[in-house]
Amino acid sequence: MSNSTFECGFSSLNDVLNQAATHDTNITELVQSCQSICNLVWGTGNPDLSGIGANISYILQFVLIIIFGPIFLLVYGMRDRLGDYLNKRWGVDKEKIVVWVAEFVQLQDTFTDASAQFTISVSVAMIVRIKQGAPLYEITFLHALTSMQFLGLLSVLVASAATAKEKTGRRAALLILYGLVDFGFYMGLVGFLRTSKASWSHIQELGTACEGYGTILPGFTYAKSANFPNMSVNWKSDFNPHHFAHNLEIMGIVVGFILAGALGVCLTALICKGLYEVFRAANTAWLGFISFGFTPGVLFFLVEMERTRSVMRSLTGSEFQDNQWGFGQVVSLFLWIPLVIQIFFVRYRGAGASARY
Repeated sequence: MSNSTFECGFSSLNDVLNQAATHDTNITELVQSCQSICNLVWGTGNPDLSGIGANISYILQFVLIIIFGPIFLLVYGMRDRLGDYLNKRWGVDKEKIVVWVAEFVQLQDTFTDASAQFTISVSVAMIVRIKQGAPLYEITFLHALTSMQFLGLLSVLVASAATAKEKTGRRAALLILYGLVDFGFYMGLVGFLRTSKASWSHIQELGTACEGYGTILPGFTYAKSANFPNMSVNWKSDFNPHHFAHNLEIMGIVVGFILAGALGVCLTALICKGLYEVFRAANTAWLGFISFGFTPGVLFFLVEMERTRSVMRSLTGSEFQDNQWGFGQVVSLFLWIPLVIQIFFVRYRGAGASARY
């Protein structure tokens, strides 16, 4: 196919992939013919999801995950030794330490709620954006972001399990719900990253043809689909009052779906109950090991986010939109400010108490 036969009127990544799949287009020749295709496929940033204010918010969220995950478990697990040490070293009343730890627990609950709600909101925005046909840079950034937030939320939820005996059943159920909902959205992302072998190959070719952009390719995968029988039911065409055996088969399919759904609900409830009992009975040291175990993954995906922004900024130059401030950037940045103020307030009050004794 000669370059003169290419039509460059693409509006999204999907248009490019459809062109390549339908007409067996050579991706390298297409990129050479359509000079703007690389900017179209990768985009120039999205301040609503990866802007400078939102990015600072993600970094601050990472710091708070460390504080209210592994560090929280370390302090909570050693609260008695900490009280003895401060009492002997500086004469601090142990009751003050008890109050300070209790306030730390409340702050941990506050952060867990804020982080879970923020993480789930970002996951919803991610699905909406991908359904709209997001360019590859946004998909890559969102992949790293949702992975970082998902692992971070697990770290914080495990830390919350250390105080499970002090929580009501309603609070424990809410924490489990946070984890299940975010897990569902994260699996939705994994499903969106599953594509056909042809599309996967064309995306790899785009990364090679668009020099430099290949360093920020998302984690697309492909898998062969099993040939399942057609289980759909059209009542108007399939249901025939004069064919009892056929109707019985249709009703069996419907009843099977209902029973499968009920079984799924029961299994989910049993898993949630089992997780609650396991974490409730677990000791703080074991929970701390699990919570800390998620930290390398959280850090890795945070670094991937920053690397992706850096590569995209160097490639697009002045066209890069993520460094532009806007209303959404300020709102996302101030999301954590009230919690940070509370942390410094508790720390200052604790220091003041230490100075008096």
